[in-house]
Amino acid sequence: MKMIWQKHSKISNLFKIMDNNIKSKILSAIPKGKNNAMTAKNLSIKLGLPTNDTNFTLRKIIKVMVEEDGELIGSTTANPKGFFLINSKDELGSYLDSLEKRIEKTINRRNSLIDNWNNNNKVDRSKLWLAD
Repeated sequence: MKMIWQKHSKISNLFKIMDNNIKSKILSAIPKGKNNAMTAKNLSIKLGLPTNDTNFTLRKIIKVMVEEDGELIGSTTANPKGFFLINSKDELGSYLDSLEKRIEKTINRRNSLIDNWNNNNKVDRSKLWLAD
């Protein structure tokens, strides 16, 4: 029960923060271009947002900004790691390619788990199916 409360508490806090014009502050704080990416932790510190291992609040706000507000915010796990404002068509293409690679890796892991299940559970005759 505590875990559920914590999750709802985080989401509730997120909406309170989003009401305080934080989106424009985030856009001002995120550097332009992949070569200038800034980590979620450093952005959170700069913006006075809660910091923890996952920087949940910042990541959720950025997710909303991209998916609902139409902002061009990318992220990278290569150095320099972090978030950046997509600055060109080439940068957008490169970021989209990285998302496709993540999707492919996730599907491969999913399919491996299904294969493992099917190979290790001969008693359960209902096979799980692989994704294309």
